[in-house]
Amino acid sequence: MFQLAVQLGGISKDRCTDAENLTDAYRLIQETGFDAVDANFDHLFIANRIKGHEYSEIFKPGRSDLEVAEYFKPWKIAADAVGIKNYQGHAPFPSLNQAERDDEYDAYLMDVLRKTIIGAAVADCHNLVIHGFYYKYEAMTSFEEDYERNLERYLSLAKTAKENGVTICVENLCQHKGDIDYANFLNNGMTAARFIDDLNREAGSRVFGFCLDVGHAILGAQDPKNFVISLGDRLQCLHVHDNNKLTDQHLAPFMGVLDWDRFLEGLKEIRYNKTLSFETFRFSRLVNSYGLLREGLIWLHAIGEAFQKRAAFEE
Repeated sequence: MFQLAVQLGGISKDRCTDAENLTDAYRLIQETGFDAVDANFDHLFIANRIKGHEYSEIFKPGRSDLEVAEYFKPWKIAADAVGIKNYQGHAPFPSLNQAERDDEYDAYLMDVLRKTIIGAAVADCHNLVIHGFYYKYEAMTSFEEDYERNLERYLSLAKTAKENGVTICVENLCQHKGDIDYANFLNNGMTAARFIDDLNREAGSRVFGFCLDVGHAILGAQDPKNFVISLGDRLQCLHVHDNNKLTDQHLAPFMGVLDWDRFLEGLKEIRYNKTLSFETFRFSRLVNSYGLLREGLIWLHAIGEAFQKRAAFEE
């Protein structure tokens, strides 16, 4: 049976990264029944700053690995304080400068990701989701170019991941154009499986796994059961949330259109026994705005328990 986790986003105080506030969030997560946490390391260097081509004080060029690693200790302190596990985490994103080709800034972002792998290990988090390396919708390149670019860049991080005992988790993505989200690189189970196999073969060991974002799969018109079965044991972690099939809403299950029975049938067929993590930050923010965060998390955990029963398999 898989364990249940929820992301910090929407639960911790807005983008907090200090031990005291993180501990409050971890305690609430633990008290509402969850086994583990999806740590938002991306809060150390938020997406809007990266999209604005800025440099982070935390990931300042020239700052040593040990100096940066200090910023990841609060997540371990918080987890240890309440007896919960950082099963997975999320690296800063996007992973390259999407607006235009900029080799210098892209090299800086690769160093940010390398340091985040080291930091994740310090936080005792051994599954790190790193977004793929792709350009904006208007500048999209061919499938072949996307595949080779991503293969090369992910592999450049393999040595650091192996040395630190971290599994890099590749995620199926989507991106916005106007009011519509479009599926992006690897939003297909067969292609995703092939990509993970190629990465691990080149890396020489199992350094890479897949993070299936079921909300993104909906936007890419993918059947969740087939996606899960195609991945098999390559499926290392999950981002579980719902949407209206038009935009990436990050809602709780049953608030959108996903066929949850199909998804759970897939998990049962592959005998998934790792962690199911809810990436439902917009739901958490919504219920929190009405003073109902604890009640919302209890309800979310109850959904997780129902999912455990539906996806249960005989040992």
